[in-house]
Amino acid sequence: MNTADRRTKGEAREARPTAQRGTVASRFRQMNTFVDCVLRHLTRAEICCWLILWRDTRDGLAATAQSDLAQRAGLNPRNVRRAIEGLKAKGILVVAHQGGYRQGMSTYRVSPLPPELTPEAEPGRTPE
Repeated sequence: MNTADRRTKGEAREARPTAQRGTVASRFRQMNTFVDCVLRHLTRAEICCWLILWRDTRDGLAATAQSDLAQRAGLNPRNVRRAIEGLKAKGILVVAHQGGYRQGMSTYRVSPLPPELTPEAEPGRTPE
């Protein structure tokens, strides 16, 4: 029986496990924070690179080659390098491992806000 058939018979949709709901909510909070606070300060290339890396993030890290970023974003590889440098300078991207020839892909830690704007950095404010 497919989903549409179950709904017509009045059966309730199964709820997601609590842990998965928290993860999804956290991802939406990150995206909302990025759009509300940071997006307007970035170039198109920086936005594209950040979004791709954010989407690829698993367990806090994203492993992606710069050539792959360039292809997926429709950018020149040189513009990807500039965008990564810009994101690092703004504090929303940290290179955990610099890849290269015979060194594998680069690994990045992506943040929706620079460290100086995170709630933990504000005195007297507790993180949500």
